[in-house]
Amino acid sequence: MPDIKPEYLRKAFATWHGEQGLHPRVLQALMGHALGSTVTDRHYIKPQEEAMRAAVVRMLPADERNKTGS
Repeated sequence: MPDIKPEYLRKAFATWHGEQGLHPRVLQALMGHALGSTVTDRHYIKPQEEAMRAAVVRMLPADERNKTGS
């Protein structure tokens, strides 16, 4: 069984919540980072390609979203 380190859990927590749309300022506070710190974005939030695509599709007008199949 692989070793599970606390930093792996922190990264998973931050990434999952970031992908779910939690506001970055709220995530920074939850992780104990200073507000406005770039540490949260640079080291913890690593969105998956599918999550990035879904975020772009959500920004499209409703009629355009229907054309993408989402």
